[in-house]
Amino acid sequence: MLYRIIAASLILIPVFCWPGWGEGIRAPKEAVSIISLMAIVIVSLTTYHLKPFRNKWLLILMGWCFFTVLIGINVPVYLEKIILQMPPMMIAAKSLFYITLSVMSIVFLSSIPLDLNKISRVINFTVMGLCAYGLLQAVGLDEFFRVAGSTTGWVAKSIWDSVGSEAGSFSHRIVSTLGNPAILSTFLAICVPFSLYRLKDEGKFSLILALIIIGMTQSFTGILCTAVSSIVYFAFTNRKIARIIIVSIIVIGAISYKAIPTFLNPTGRFEVVKQSWKILDKKPLTGLGLGSFEHLVGDNPDIVARLKNQNWKEAHNEYWQGWFEIGLIGLMLLCMAIGSTLRRFLKKITLESVVLMSSFVAILVAGAGYFVLRVGPIAFYIIVIYGLLENKIGETA
Repeated sequence: MLYRIIAASLILIPVFCWPGWGEGIRAPKEAVSIISLMAIVIVSLTTYHLKPFRNKWLLILMGWCFFTVLIGINVPVYLEKIILQMPPMMIAAKSLFYITLSVMSIVFLSSIPLDLNKISRVINFTVMGLCAYGLLQAVGLDEFFRVAGSTTGWVAKSIWDSVGSEAGSFSHRIVSTLGNPAILSTFLAICVPFSLYRLKDEGKFSLILALIIIGMTQSFTGILCTAVSSIVYFAFTNRKIARIIIVSIIVIGAISYKAIPTFLNPTGRFEVVKQSWKILDKKPLTGLGLGSFEHLVGDNPDIVARLKNQNWKEAHNEYWQGWFEIGLIGLMLLCMAIGSTLRRFLKKITLESVVLMSSFVAILVAGAGYFVLRVGPIAFYIIVIYGLLENKIGETA
């Protein structure tokens, strides 16, 4: 039963869209992700005998998140020109609910025997479906999204044009059903190790398609995460190939160094950090509260004006936003939880744990350049991957 829920969620969440519901892309996926996590928790509680969870730091982190909600109620934040109240309790409560579901799912997945081979196959076929749709976009046969803007003439009108907004209107960079090239490439990058794991079967096809689409997205984050996940995988399975990948990256970088600024594509991330620090320095240890970044930075008229009228709802860096919302203490607890996982992985290295760790490291890298924990499909995959990783290394204290 649990495997069916996970398999169905792994397939459905990345592709589920609903024109007219918010932006039609992100909100529906997040809703299905929450429903899936609730199903995992309920089925696990009612069906399986659960084992003790080894990563105590993750549980302490969840407890700290509860505490930050309590200490952040009705606390004013004094800024240079205005005084802002902390986010309403409902915003923090929603974030806390999702965090609780996520941690509980990780705990339960770490305790229940699941076949990584079957799950990898589901992931690979999902990747092939996303990539196939991306290729349809590339040749102008997309009926649900517009690959290019409305004035380019690349693609005919789609059902998204009836939404009455710019939902579905993107650049020529491929987005598949995820709505953003960086999200698509990052998603595919964390799935690459599962293609390598089943390379003799359908993995070869999903790997080829994923590499093609990642290149077409022109996303530096996606390309970097793909390289990192591949290097980590082969570092434990075939060091010769790992060395070849590293040397190839160095050579390609040396040859095409002039194109690097194009891939980096500065978008104002450093300025966002600078402006948000002016708020964070008021409460650096405990943070400003769950969900506070969007409320205190994204909706802050003073900061929006300084950022050239851009509304940054996310920091595009999970570590910085984590520090902003749950403080330096929370960030340290997160690092301790990650360190606990890495330590136990090194004590019990198997092919299955290598596959999962390769994907996990790519996730850690992606978190430095994007809001991976706040995008439904990627967040759900992270929860499943982390839970399975804790499962495979859980027998080692």
